[in-house]
Amino acid sequence: MTLDIRRHDAPIDELEADWDRLLEPDHPGAAFRSFPWIAAFYRHARPSVEPCVLVAREAGQVVGILPLYRESTVLGGRRLRLAGDGVVGSDFLGIVALAADEERVADGFARALAREPFDELYLDGVLDGDPLARRLARRLRAVVRHRSVCPVVAIGGSFREYLAGRPAGAGMQWARRRRWLERQPGFRVDTYARLGPLDRALAELVELHLARWDHASTAIDSERVERFHFEALRGLARRGWARIDILSVGDVPVAALYGFRHGRRYAFYQAGRDPAWRQRSVGTVLLGMVLERCFAQKLAEFDFLHGEESYKLAWATKARNTVTVCASARSVRAVASRWSRMAWEHARGVARWI
Repeated sequence: MTLDIRRHDAPIDELEADWDRLLEPDHPGAAFRSFPWIAAFYRHARPSVEPCVLVAREAGQVVGILPLYRESTVLGGRRLRLAGDGVVGSDFLGIVALAADEERVADGFARALAREPFDELYLDGVLDGDPLARRLARRLRAVVRHRSVCPVVAIGGSFREYLAGRPAGAGMQWARRRRWLERQPGFRVDTYARLGPLDRALAELVELHLARWDHASTAIDSERVERFHFEALRGLARRGWARIDILSVGDVPVAALYGFRHGRRYAFYQAGRDPAWRQRSVGTVLLGMVLERCFAQKLAEFDFLHGEESYKLAWATKARNTVTVCASARSVRAVASRWSRMAWEHARGVARWI
């Protein structure tokens, strides 16, 4: 049957039920492709841009959703990007569709994008090998280039065996640090997954995160980004995906970890810690305890998402990659806009937060 692909010009809330039905919980990017994440992105993270949501239907039923947005280039052109990119730090963005339909839906969206008026197509944070990226490379001659490494722990066997395999004795060092903390009065780790308590836990995490970076964080850099996280977290909590763990000593929170549990995966998204406790590695101890829980629950993997920080590489057992997909219209303005963006990226060292 032929796919009918059109732009959805009504409020995206009308798509929520279909969005939830099509979202595959075992996809690495499920949380970032979810309705709560994307809806909060449009409302708070990038409220000034123009949403461009493409919907694929077959026999009247929604079979695919591609959430994009339009922004103006420095030369007054039109650039199409994936909703969820930029400052909110999403990975593995792309089509929302059932796995069985993803290939043909990706082909349909690639055809639709070939007809969409734009000067530049700039899709960032896409999983390497994603069906849409492959089809855009063929149909639009899009350039696909490496973006980020995303370290992963493949979970299998016992946590004790896993720890023993960490390089340079990192597993034994973590165990010693944990034992020291466990002996301190008022030591405990609380896990929050329900509405209400999650709001309070997120407020504590944000406070610890900003304290760690002396209020100069590039990940949570404004009140609008904080509003985004509070709204997205509530929506993910209703679906049972949100998790915040807080480590306390003497009943005072000293480390927090924010992540998503969906399907058989856990994605580590953000963290914070009290700078006064840095020498005791409270953040690392909490990270290891959450990872230990994932082993106990027999999940398939613990995903660190993008970033090649040394601590991630020490814990990880494998990695996946993200790419950026770029295509330009054949016009002087489009070419000039692309070169202007590339020069800016080079000057910023291809910064992650854009």
